[in-house]
Amino acid sequence: MKVEQSVPSLSILVAEDNRVNQLYIRTLLEKEGHTVTLANNGNEVFELFRQGSFDLILMDVKMPDVDGLEAAARIRMYEKENNLASTPIFALSAYDDLDTHLRTADAQIDLFLPKPLDAETVHRALRQTFGHGAEEQQTVGSSEEHDFSHYEYQKKLLREFADAEDTLISMLEMALQDIPVKMDTIEHTIQTGDSLSAAREAHSLANIVGVLHRPVERNAALIIEEKIEQGKWTDARICFMELKEQISSLTRTFRTILLNSLSK
Repeated sequence: MKVEQSVPSLSILVAEDNRVNQLYIRTLLEKEGHTVTLANNGNEVFELFRQGSFDLILMDVKMPDVDGLEAAARIRMYEKENNLASTPIFALSAYDDLDTHLRTADAQIDLFLPKPLDAETVHRALRQTFGHGAEEQQTVGSSEEHDFSHYEYQKKLLREFADAEDTLISMLEMALQDIPVKMDTIEHTIQTGDSLSAAREAHSLANIVGVLHRPVERNAALIIEEKIEQGKWTDARICFMELKEQISSLTRTFRTILLNSLSK
């Protein structure tokens, strides 16, 4: 039987532009004794990398301005020009087939982690890279999630954040603030035909509901993003109207969980 190796305390640079995801990842890593520095986009992660010393970079692939792959390429070039050892980079993406794309694009990414992240996926990836006797594999994936009733969902969420209820409350409060704004923006940009903004907001929405363990809404948002990028505006509008009903029900669930938590 393999003995699980502990991972030393690490200095981790996290590139993620979504504040709900930022809070979740920071809490997850700091609970394990790691130090976390946050970057909001590709330019920022590159500048922070140049200024500091990090054991690991968690790089969201899809970010505004400079995306994760371009930022990773800049980091690798900087390391080469300055004769620096290669810093491990884990790519984070909502797309399950991104690892194939990364390999063919020679993006020099050490590991692919599909979003939404969960604690076990991150722990396994860290053990693989920084633990002794690590498993030899190139892709670490979280277990598949299915839809479930709102009551079961509340129990799952409260159970997972049982030792970090303050984090859960903050994430839900942020989600309740950000989700309506993103839904309004998606609806407006679909109407005006602004494909870049509509696709970006749909992707950001997928990240929020994904980290809160809502696979159905997450996949619906990703489908909308895909339809927009394909120029299938009618399909995107139909999918958006379906998602609108799902989101309305989900936000009511978020408020119920908050009320239950705050009333204790």
